[in-house]
Amino acid sequence: MPKPVSEQDSQLGTLNQVNAELKAAKCGVVVCLRGDRLSLRGSLPPKPNSGRTKNHQQYLALGIFANPAGFKRAKSEALRISGLIACKQFNWDEWLEPEPAADSIPISDWLERFEQDYFNKRARTPKTITSFKDYGKTWELFSDRHQPLTKDSILAAILKSEPDSRHRKRACIALGALAKFAGIDIDLKPYQGKYSPYTAINSKDLPNRHLQKLQTMLYRSRTHEVQYIKELTHLNYLNLP
Repeated sequence: MPKPVSEQDSQLGTLNQVNAELKAAKCGVVVCLRGDRLSLRGSLPPKPNSGRTKNHQQYLALGIFANPAGFKRAKSEALRISGLIACKQFNWDEWLEPEPAADSIPISDWLERFEQDYFNKRARTPKTITSFKDYGKTWELFSDRHQPLTKDSILAAILKSEPDSRHRKRACIALGALAKFAGIDIDLKPYQGKYSPYTAINSKDLPNRHLQKLQTMLYRSRTHEVQYIKELTHLNYLNLP
């Protein structure tokens, strides 16, 4: 008996089909699945007062669910936007007002949505629960979760962690994933610092037996960090090459 197709697999299958059709039509805009909603992504002109001068990859939140009707509309919008970009007639005025404002939703709501989306894409196992605890440690940096999630509140949380520390680096990764999920355009790479678990040890000051033990511990820690980033990448929370 064939295994029933899950809702997530069905959505991803439809998404791949729609984007394949857009690619065949030489459309420069793709449809993206973010949580249970659909967005568009393409090289768009800079937003007003953004300080940028050239087109770059940006999202357009459609605010529609990932169902058959939603995918049909998303494809139509992608073709329309691609045409406007090609004719240099794209205008942000159409999008800035109706686009759902992330700064009107409390931080606590976004954290709940993020967790739900995370476990919608992963079975709730001891391994994934342990991995998600890393997020919980980062969420503690928010001083008031009743405030809206904004660039300022994210940056304020980041700055509460020690520069060039493991905590700072992991906070930038986790909060960057949260920002992407919420549709907030913020670059946290400059704040990650130069933390490396290997630079924290001066081998000249340690006996060989202690050095070997610490190297083993750091290797395990580093492996855990790599796995953490791989999970984020697989869940489409990070854009890594």
